[in-house]
Amino acid sequence: MKRLTALLAIVVIAGLVASCAPPTPEKIVETVVVTKVVEKPVEVTKIVEKPVEVVVTPTPVPKPAEFKIACGWDPPPVYHGNAFAPGGVGCAWWIAFEPLFYYIPLAEKYLPRLGVEYEETKEALTIKLREGVTWHDGTPFTSKDVWSTFMIGYLAKWEIWKYLDTIETPDDYTVVFRWKKPTPFGLKLAVAESIRWPYHLFGEFADKVDTTVATDEEPNASLIKELREYKKPELPIGTGPFKMEKPPTASEMVLVKYADHYLADKIDFDRFVALYQRRNEPWWAYLMYGDIDAGHPATAKDLWEQIMSMQPGMKMAFPTDLAGFCLAFNLRKAPFNELKFRQAIAYAIDRAKLAEVTYWAGLPVTDYATGLLESLREPWVPKDWMKENLTDYSYNPEKAAALLEELGYKKGPDGIWEDATGKDLKFGLVCHAGYSDWVLAIDNIASQLKEFGIIIEPETRPGAVYWKSIRAGEFELCMEWSMTSWRYAHPWAELRRTLHKDAGTGKTVDITAIDLIGPEGEVVDTTALVDELGVEFDVEKQKELIKKLAWIHNENLPVLPFVEKRLMIYHLDGVRATGWPDPEDPLWLLGPGGIERLYVMLMGEGILKAVR
Repeated sequence: MKRLTALLAIVVIAGLVASCAPPTPEKIVETVVVTKVVEKPVEVTKIVEKPVEVVVTPTPVPKPAEFKIACGWDPPPVYHGNAFAPGGVGCAWWIAFEPLFYYIPLAEKYLPRLGVEYEETKEALTIKLREGVTWHDGTPFTSKDVWSTFMIGYLAKWEIWKYLDTIETPDDYTVVFRWKKPTPFGLKLAVAESIRWPYHLFGEFADKVDTTVATDEEPNASLIKELREYKKPELPIGTGPFKMEKPPTASEMVLVKYADHYLADKIDFDRFVALYQRRNEPWWAYLMYGDIDAGHPATAKDLWEQIMSMQPGMKMAFPTDLAGFCLAFNLRKAPFNELKFRQAIAYAIDRAKLAEVTYWAGLPVTDYATGLLESLREPWVPKDWMKENLTDYSYNPEKAAALLEELGYKKGPDGIWEDATGKDLKFGLVCHAGYSDWVLAIDNIASQLKEFGIIIEPETRPGAVYWKSIRAGEFELCMEWSMTSWRYAHPWAELRRTLHKDAGTGKTVDITAIDLIGPEGEVVDTTALVDELGVEFDVEKQKELIKKLAWIHNENLPVLPFVEKRLMIYHLDGVRATGWPDPEDPLWLLGPGGIERLYVMLMGEGILKAVR
């Protein structure tokens, strides 16, 4: 009882004490977030630095801008740089060398190159030369180089020397051509050839040439022999925009841009590359796969369509080649020395069909045989005049048969024509093996004449022997060039090809082997008539001479023209080259007779550019 009372007393006393204490302050609660970092073991990866090989890819050096064609040459060790000797220069001719002017036929334009000005009179042609030009070996170009080139050209029987008396060099940059026979074609003759025998390399030969005696007389005969054996320089030394720095191989020829050329700023290509070809087959392949930028092989229509479909950037130009194809008769041999027999052959051949098979892109010659280009003859020999004065040789096998019967031939039981002894009419027909169009031609002629009743045995010969053999008369029938007017575009050159004894086809058929009959029934000297035309300035008198020569060509029929060739110039745009001219541009007419100069000219004029 006492313990309880004591406990109560303590409680009462405590209460009294509490009531006497000061007031309790207001309690404010504040929440504080404390982050406690607890350290834990951490696994550390230690990076040990080692040398690292850094590969830096440099900006690629641009490839040389190349222009590519296909052409032919004699590979080393035969190859050399003397354009006079066999094996020399090849298709680098119009790439390394250049003329005084480029003549553009029909447009009558002369583009300056080594020459810059000219002045013509009947007595002389004066040409001012470009200063500051150098040969590829660094030697300055002067008038002496032009002189030495034409002096050696005398040994090469250049056509100009039939009219030229002397060449004068009054100073380093003036050349004067003085005529012994003034000719309206003087300027064309002077610019037809490239300047390629510089005096510092060939002066020892040029100094000895005697233009007062024939080339087969001394000292000229010995000089020709020496020059043909002279295989220097090792590479062609020219003045052109591209220079050969090493010999070509068996597959490729490369010329590099000549930095010191006077048109170097306009030439957009670093290299001019030629791939080897001597036949059309590799040429077609190069075009088909885009390996070259331009080419002009004769191509069958189906193959042409295939090439065009495989190369969308391929374009075409079809300028006249200023030449045509013909069937040539050996006038030295019977029965081809008989006019009516030649006429019978002409009537027995469907020339329209032959032209289509041989060269579908050309212009067929199906009526007359004037020796004039189909596309250019009208201003000189109008259609009405031809109809009134000339024999029309349009396809007519009945006329052909009548002529053979008149000559005493008859058809045997097998349908083959026989002579009086019963011997079948059978002849050989030869052509250049490398000309695929001519190969097609001789096969078609053989087929047509067999159907008519004459047996023809086609034969191809390698180019190395073809021309020499036919000029020597080793054939009966052959394929030849006709109506050729390369570099001139004038009937004088076209008619000269066959009717002049010193011209190519005239030599092949031997135009002097038969009496050629003129319009009045007289025996005529066509060589003299062609030479007369070559010095006639009066255009109306030219027309009269041309009509007379066209009549003689047609009525004597030494050859049978069947197609005017038009160049099939393939040109690939947008791969390596661009800027090609319009297909109708007359500049394309620089191509006939030396197509490489066409490409070089387009570069030099700043028209053809590289694709970079």
